Amino acid sequence: MQIGRANDVESATTFFVGIGAQRSGTTWIAKAFEDHPEIGMSPIKETHFWTSKHVAHQRGAVRGLQAAKLRIPKLLSRCRQDPLKAPSWLMAYAGMMAHRDKSYRRFIELGRGSCTVAGEITPAYATLSEDAFKSLDDCIDQPKYFLVLRNPADRLVSQIAHTKDIDPAIEQMDLQALLALPYFSMRSDYAATYQTCVKVSGPERLHVLFYEDLFDQQTAQATLDKLYAYIGVSSRHREITEVINARPAPRVDISRRELVQSLRKDYQFFNELFEDALPQRWKQDIDHFLTCDGAQEAEVKEG
Repeated sequence: MQIGRANDVESATTFFVGIGAQRSGTTWIAKAFEDHPEIGMSPIKETHFWTSKHVAHQRGAVRGLQAAKLRIPKLLSRCRQDPLKAPSWLMAYAGMMAHRDKSYRRFIELGRGSCTVAGEITPAYATLSEDAFKSLDDCIDQPKYFLVLRNPADRLVSQIAHTKDIDPAIEQMDLQALLALPYFSMRSDYAATYQTCVKVSGPERLHVLFYEDLFDQQTAQATLDKLYAYIGVSSRHREITEVINARPAPRVDISRRELVQSLRKDYQFFNELFEDALPQRWKQDIDHFLTCDGAQEAEVKEG
């Protein structure tokens, strides 16, 4: 645990940051954290502070159109709930818009309230470079990171559905063109996210959990309890029936085989890392391309 540096933060604080993946249940987790009495959450889910500073295709996100449409209204809502803190919230966010690291820390500390655990969740942090992670890590005293992973093919389809509301043309693009776009390629590269974060945090400060386990009645509470224990708060029951931020399935003219093959690296990386802990949904896709490999090898031998 680290000691907060702001004047009104007197007790030890453990910081955490959820770094991804997009469309993997992070909004649901954020809601669970907001309802937990021991967790102080940022009033803005997805502050985008570090991507705004360090990721080219999201440069200036903390003060752009999405900030005006989504993040600033949430901040103003929190200010109305706690008017005494409103000036501090607004000053901290203004500093974040100027890309001041100390303002980001102040913003997270203000979200802490009376809790000893505080943080935020921005799935786009999955795209941060090693240098950006180092800056984040230093800013809030080596936080605990967590990464929620979803079957890569399922997550990509969900991302397409999420993005087509903004750009309908996305739905008509072929897979290779889609994955050439940084917004899709960088968020689909689970292995790079894991390896980059671990270079800074070490494996002891990166907790990985799976979307499939989080939304399965048999494994949900145990998965959530492990996350609570990791960030240092008590267990709290949470129903998984509530659907948050859902999107209708897009009309994607791409075969499952093509999707899985294009994302093969991530399936293989996490299969080697987690072995038997990998959800069945992942294993089914892995078995698919392993079977294809076996058939190809047999053809070569016969030839």
